[in-house]
Amino acid sequence: MELFLVKTTPVRWLLLNAKVAQGYGRNFLASVAVQVPLLILGSLALDGGQLGQWIACSMAAYWLMALAIVIRRPRSPTHGDLIAVRFGFLFILMSFVTVTCIRWTFLRLW
Repeated sequence: MELFLVKTTPVRWLLLNAKVAQGYGRNFLASVAVQVPLLILGSLALDGGQLGQWIACSMAAYWLMALAIVIRRPRSPTHGDLIAVRFGFLFILMSFVTVTCIRWTFLRLW
């Protein structure tokens, strides 16, 4: 009895060797240049880990968003895609901080 390996064709958008537009590279580097120092400073803050938690959750949300953008348009990003890749982390971080502060405000009232 012999076993044969069946070669299957991968789904086109899941190919790891698909070429990605050059515009993404600069924007990812700019975003990482902001994320790494903020993560270091957030982990050193003496606030019980709240700032580090905001930054870590924001980074996870950002990279999921960036992955979705690159999978959707790997070769021809729009101007909005490039802006979202470059500044999306800061927007997500501000959103996390704002929502948490609003939640704290309303929980104190009850």
